[in-house]
Amino acid sequence: MDNSKKTPMSKSSRNILIAFFLNLIFAIVEVVGGILTNSVLIFSDAFHDFGDAASLGVSYFLERKSTKKPDNKYTYGYARYSIISALIMSIILIVGAILMTYISITRILQPEVPVVKAQWMIILAVIGIVVHIIAAIVTSRGENLNQRATFLHTLEDTMGWFIVLIGSILMLTIDNPNIYLLDPILTIGMSIFVFIGALRNLFKVFAVLLEKAPKDFPTNKFLAAIQAVDQVDDAHHLHVWTLTGQDKLATVHVNINSSLSLKEAGKIRENINKVAEEFEINHLTVQFETEHNECIDGDCDIGEHIHNDHHH
Repeated sequence: MDNSKKTPMSKSSRNILIAFFLNLIFAIVEVVGGILTNSVLIFSDAFHDFGDAASLGVSYFLERKSTKKPDNKYTYGYARYSIISALIMSIILIVGAILMTYISITRILQPEVPVVKAQWMIILAVIGIVVHIIAAIVTSRGENLNQRATFLHTLEDTMGWFIVLIGSILMLTIDNPNIYLLDPILTIGMSIFVFIGALRNLFKVFAVLLEKAPKDFPTNKFLAAIQAVDQVDDAHHLHVWTLTGQDKLATVHVNINSSLSLKEAGKIRENINKVAEEFEINHLTVQFETEHNECIDGDCDIGEHIHNDHHH
């Protein structure tokens, strides 16, 4: 029984590990290739692939770590490690994109355009396309969201190498010294592409860390649906957030009549859970209140609540 549950996770981990080694080995090859070709575009891709390899390494670690159950210290489990890694990698990619853009602009402004060995770039581009297609095939076998994101990112990298291939062919075939300006110009273009993607990821990370409601989640509709449950007098103080950007958690205060039995309250809770399932909430905490202990003027702070009770 346990083995059947672990098999998909082990396949997922293995696929990510294969993609990690492919990216890492090829990034090292790219550094050597960048030196041989004198191409800032190749160096830019090398930096990008080192970032990808680091991300995949963290993803592999988290795939293994995610099987660990919540404990007394990490009561929510270890899922948010992925958000921290995404934060770090987004910052690294943004800094790298800015650095590569600066180097490219410096190269464009040089009196003499540095000669780039385009024939070596073509060879590296072909290898890059093959490596990233293999990585895309490997990661496409997984069905979890982590692997899906990795697969899509690998496809983007493959497209980037097609751009390198086209650019290097143009540099090889066009007999004009200024054609080598295409190398830093393409680097700036790819750096902007990476910068925008990393910035988007960074905003998503901030949204999760600030415990913003999941994107496009209909908070008001969810609250109204709870209020519409039979024998619910009111619902308020709703909080909806996500731990990883993929799950949804919520807490809500629900007013019911104090004359209801525990069995009847349990039935109400069951109906609220059904509503939560319809809204794809993974974990819901419901706090029941009656006319004797409801929040005063919408203030649901525990300290204030106890203080007000003493004055009554």
